[in-house]
Amino acid sequence: MAEKPDESTITEQIDADEGLASKRKLLTLTSLVLLALSFSGAKVEEANTLILKLSFENQTGLSTLLVVAIMFLLIRYYNYAYKYHRDLYKLWTGRMLGHPFFFSMPPHEPDYEGLVVDLEPNGLEIDAMRHSDEYDGWGFGYGCSFLFRRQIEFTWHDQNGDHFQGVGLSFKNHFTALKLECYYQVSSFFIHRENLDITTPYILACAAISSYFFNDSLQAVLMLLSAG
Repeated sequence: MAEKPDESTITEQIDADEGLASKRKLLTLTSLVLLALSFSGAKVEEANTLILKLSFENQTGLSTLLVVAIMFLLIRYYNYAYKYHRDLYKLWTGRMLGHPFFFSMPPHEPDYEGLVVDLEPNGLEIDAMRHSDEYDGWGFGYGCSFLFRRQIEFTWHDQNGDHFQGVGLSFKNHFTALKLECYYQVSSFFIHRENLDITTPYILACAAISSYFFNDSLQAVLMLLSAG
């Protein structure tokens, strides 16, 4: 479905979402504090609250508390970010499905071309869509499932009602589809800033939690780097 002219973009929606922004800030700051403790061995001597000042004697307990807090904040952040994950998925898969490998509409040719046409399910004649009133509408999407299983998901409406069918990719097309998938996913992080807006807090949180559980290995690497 085409985007309405007055509908805000996903970037504008993310920027205007105060709930998401507050949870992202809390998760980011907490992760950075734990990373600072893990990397530098710094100690938190005192923290200001609205009512009193706290000093911390047990630094190990503080790091554990921060890990628990990060895990809780991850869940809270995901609650707010979930809808944007879905929208971002639709955006990058939509760009990918516009690649000629998947679907193309040659201006001077009578038929559509691409993998989508090759995999059309029974009951849907894509090439007939240009010249037939039998179908009220149709579309296709990209489905990802466990163990790198991929499929083209078809939806259409005709005189018999609404239809949905997923058609799996064959072995011959699977590798090419995965290469394009990797390209469009990675390029999205460099071209469209909303991807990093959503995923950066996860990266920082995972790095902070890993630095806590693998602190000995981290310190050994840091010592090796400083010695070099």
